Amino acid sequence: KYLNSPETPIFHKGHELYGLHEVKQAHRQIERVVVVEGYMDVVALAQFGVDYAVASLGTATTSEQLQLLFRQTRHVTCCYDGDKAGRGAAWRALENALPLLRDGLTLDFVFLPDGEDPDTLIQAQGKDVFEQLLSDATPLSKVLFDHLLAEHNAASDSGKSALVAAAKPLLEKLPEGEYQNQLFDKLNALVGLGLGDSVISDRRLKASTSPSGKAKRQPEGIDMTPMRKAIAIVLQHPELGTQLPQLPELAHLDMPGMDLLMSLLQTIRTRQFQHTGQLLEEYRGHSAYRSLVKLAVWEPPLDDKAGLENELLAIYASFMDQYLEQRLRTLLLKERQGELSRAERYEYMTLLQELKPKNQATE
Repeated sequence: KYLNSPETPIFHKGHELYGLHEVKQAHRQIERVVVVEGYMDVVALAQFGVDYAVASLGTATTSEQLQLLFRQTRHVTCCYDGDKAGRGAAWRALENALPLLRDGLTLDFVFLPDGEDPDTLIQAQGKDVFEQLLSDATPLSKVLFDHLLAEHNAASDSGKSALVAAAKPLLEKLPEGEYQNQLFDKLNALVGLGLGDSVISDRRLKASTSPSGKAKRQPEGIDMTPMRKAIAIVLQHPELGTQLPQLPELAHLDMPGMDLLMSLLQTIRTRQFQHTGQLLEEYRGHSAYRSLVKLAVWEPPLDDKAGLENELLAIYASFMDQYLEQRLRTLLLKERQGELSRAERYEYMTLLQELKPKNQATE
């Protein structure tokens, strides 16, 4: 029996996956990873030759864990008990996965018979039976709509409206692409042509009237300002955020979003987060959470990390320039009112000399 250790400042169960290191050692190309609930399930599966299983340390599969997995493989299968608790865990994993499921990635589910877990099942019935269950895994779309249809009766008009109201926010969490379109088509079919067309027509119209005829690269309904680009890059590549110089004075720059950006950078540095999912989970419940989810799936025009790093550094430098301009205006006002201290006068003269060449270069 293993020791179920508590959470500590350096050990967070929701950020780790038992057995992932061994899976990476066993497979140069990881075709699929199976997520189970317990340590001993991973051990038993490995004894029978299923050497591509990991455990979520007894918790529902979190955003951070899914982010880790999708960096290693394109196909993740969650294997849970078929009881109410198991299906509840599956639903939480599904919700956490939606923002991460860009085209080409697959998440599906296996629900075991009552009273069985991967350990007992593979010991009683063998590897072939277990892997057949994996081959017959339930697609995410079926789990999603079965759950929604169990709560909303699509046979009535009011039930259809409730179904759309519940489903639309979930589907909008998906990155724009063919997979998202397919799930909206399924929702359209479930509620009928009349109401269904109103669900997807605006999205399809926007996509079809864009210059390329494809879904936009920027999140729907968001103007990608320099601040939002900076937040998006930090979200998607936290390691780049740690390379930015620490400039606490930027917190005083009067600019929308600056508080959030400084908070993200502080979180990355103090918590040493390395993955998008970790950051999103940290800000769940924050007033900006929905915006962060959209920015986390923004597809930047630059595909290489070096280009993104240069863009982030350039944006950050421009913020510092704007702060210095703001500080200079504040000191200028105090100078005109005769309120500058000796230290502030020195700062004022230094800023004048610092910013004069830049202002001349832009004239």
